[in-house]
Amino acid sequence: MVQETIQHERIKRKREENLCSVASAEEDKAKDTRMVLPFEKKLRIWKTLESMEVFKTVPQSPHFSPLVESREDTREMSAVGMMFTFSGLLDEVKALQHDDPISSFDSLNDSFSKLEKHGFNVKVPQLRLNKLLSLRDRQSKKTEELKGAEKVTAEKESVKAENERKILELQRLNEEMDKEIAQSKSCAGKIVQQLDDVKLEFKATASAPW
Repeated sequence: MVQETIQHERIKRKREENLCSVASAEEDKAKDTRMVLPFEKKLRIWKTLESMEVFKTVPQSPHFSPLVESREDTREMSAVGMMFTFSGLLDEVKALQHDDPISSFDSLNDSFSKLEKHGFNVKVPQLRLNKLLSLRDRQSKKTEELKGAEKVTAEKESVKAENERKILELQRLNEEMDKEIAQSKSCAGKIVQQLDDVKLEFKATASAPW
């Protein structure tokens, strides 16, 4: 009976220790996930911000820790501004065009890097920016290749046009030469006729009776 009681107490104590361990682990987990901001959220705008679709599709939990270097009364407004800035930057990325200058991409990357220091997760937009930059680079190379191909085409067309001009000039010269040849043949034919006439006259003169 005594042994059963001792065994029962051991089991009970072990169960309590396990429960304490679980509770302690849960408490530690809660501490790890709880965000300590350098300001108190007092502005009503936070509810609006946190309900925005952009923060549902790209969830954010910025710590804003660099704001401890700022004046305490400006920290919350600065944080709100950064939230709106992040949303605006995502819109700017979506609005990028293939012919936008590289400086636009670099500026967006710099802006995301600054927000990252405040705890924003900028991996997704920066990956998209890098992909767009890669495509932009390929586009620039293909544009240069196209310019090269168009230059060669223009040069070949210029040579062809010059050759056609020369051909036309040769055709004109040949036509003039044909006329001159025809005139020369006509002249030669007359001369042949005149020679025949002279020969006949010579024969007639030579054979005439005395």
